[in-house]
Amino acid sequence: MQHNGADTGFSIVEVIIAMFLLAVIALAILPMLIQGVRSSSHESVTATATRDVYGYVEKARQNATCSGLTGLSGAHPYTDTAGRTLFTTTVAVPSCTITTAVRITVTATSPSGAQLAGAEALVFVP
Repeated sequence: MQHNGADTGFSIVEVIIAMFLLAVIALAILPMLIQGVRSSSHESVTATATRDVYGYVEKARQNATCSGLTGLSGAHPYTDTAGRTLFTTTVAVPSCTITTAVRITVTATSPSGAQLAGAEALVFVP
């Protein structure tokens, strides 16, 4: 039985060249993959901080008394799903009287002090 030249398959040199080309393409894509992972991590932290900020705004609305708003004031540390410790700070305007709207400011910051999310709200004190 005679073998035709077209039936011989790939040589080792052709396989090595194909592997080299695939490695070059993979190295070209690697920086985009790393940037995507970093961006996803940052967006996750920002989403967690935003959720916590709006949670404190809701707590302020549920505790719509002068003493309740004073109790929420200050820094509150919490840990996100990745184990990072973040801080939510609530500030209420000190002039709290009955039947007034009190302005509160809630910010979430990283341990380095960078602001991740923030909100201002008016809370009516009946």
